[in-house]
Amino acid sequence: MHNSRLRPVIFGGPAGWRVPLLAVLATIIISAPASAQWWRLGHRPDPWVLALDGGGSYSVSDLEIVPGTDQNGGWSWDAGLRLEHGRGAIGVGYEGSRFDVGPDGSATTSGIYVKPRFNWGHDRRAVRPYLFANVTWIFDYDVSPFCCSDYTASSDASGWSVGGGFGITTAPVGNVRFDLSARVDRMSGESDASDGPWKGAGPVVGVRLGASVPLFGGR
Repeated sequence: MHNSRLRPVIFGGPAGWRVPLLAVLATIIISAPASAQWWRLGHRPDPWVLALDGGGSYSVSDLEIVPGTDQNGGWSWDAGLRLEHGRGAIGVGYEGSRFDVGPDGSATTSGIYVKPRFNWGHDRRAVRPYLFANVTWIFDYDVSPFCCSDYTASSDASGWSVGGGFGITTAPVGNVRFDLSARVDRMSGESDASDGPWKGAGPVVGVRLGASVPLFGGR
């Protein structure tokens, strides 16, 4: 009889709900700091990142920079800075190129580019696809002499390259991110040559391999 009277006091009756209630309250108190820390990590703001960016590409073109002579292909290279925040980024820098003109000639360009970019995904450690636009002011457009043309090419031409494309950035290898991209541009040039003013334009399709290193705000 003595033991049967104690059981309602411990497991039932007016005091029976206190033990599970205290256990629930203890669990909430213990887990609250961990939950708050997880929320802060999952909702921390994206940092501003300034990165040194550069790369090289091979392009196939159908440019007529002098009458009757198309360019078939060539190389280009670039170096600059890219500022990133969240999914958005913008890059500014120098871009140069060298294209074949006819069987013996060549054309070289020097320009300043601006490239806005939109990234997918927020994971700073993951592979990220992106879209980008490109605007390049070509301040120097030189054409060397070449065979079988009676046109006097100018060494004082200028122009624009406008287009865009898509790419994918790898997860970082140390502090370096590599990226592979493809783009289509329309390049145009004009000059007051000795034979009269000329204008040339055409599409350029290129594939680029690049790399970037954060200068601050690294990932």
